[in-house]
Amino acid sequence: FKPDFSSVESGDTVRLYLRVQNIGGEEAKDVVAKLSGIDIGANAWNLIKGSEEEEIGDLSPPNLRYGTEGESKEIYWELEAPSLPEGIENDYKPFVRVYYRYKTTATKIITVLNRDELRRLSMEGKSLSSQPTKYSDGPLKVDVITGKYVTAPPDRDPSFPITIHIENVGDGVISSRQGGWYYSENEDYEVKLTIEMPDGLSLEPDCSQYEYGEKVKLWEGKTADITCDVDITRVPDISEDKTIKIT
Repeated sequence: FKPDFSSVESGDTVRLYLRVQNIGGEEAKDVVAKLSGIDIGANAWNLIKGSEEEEIGDLSPPNLRYGTEGESKEIYWELEAPSLPEGIENDYKPFVRVYYRYKTTATKIITVLNRDELRRLSMEGKSLSSQPTKYSDGPLKVDVITGKYVTAPPDRDPSFPITIHIENVGDGVISSRQGGWYYSENEDYEVKLTIEMPDGLSLEPDCSQYEYGEKVKLWEGKTADITCDVDITRVPDISEDKTIKIT
């Protein structure tokens, strides 16, 4: 974001240029650039071209397979400087807030094994290691926290807890869009959480709403933790790796 001139006189025109690029791992949708930091209207800056909120559209992410960069778009605003009394200088510091809808996809592999199989591995001195949660690049980090593995007695269907940790690790602030983008620091804004369970696992009823997507508030727009119990509906004969998907 930059102007074509750093200094202008009253009545002069100046252009403010903005280039926006998607460097994340998912598509950025409904991108909007909102010009801020200066007053526009009577006795202020006159907006000749563009609007205070410019719709940019959708931006595709980088393609790792083909080595291409994320999609970028350029826009500009043209403004007329306000009239000031002779001999008076003012410093103006315009800036742009860029709003967009974004999705983070995370996967967690959990090993479910029969208790007899665990006993056999222990007798042979073997151990199991847990795999980290994988999530797409973007402003939200998603982690699925549980044990290294889950054991299931062969004679009953057990359950185990998982905690889903959501954290805003980007430089921006989660915002609300209700008839236009709304910005405020330290608000408990919401994100939509969907949990997809593989065959053989299911969420217990108190968390079943997340199967279809449910809004979750992030404390001061930063973090949220959701704990759910998961039922093992089919006990493996030996062991199976199960993938839980979060969006």
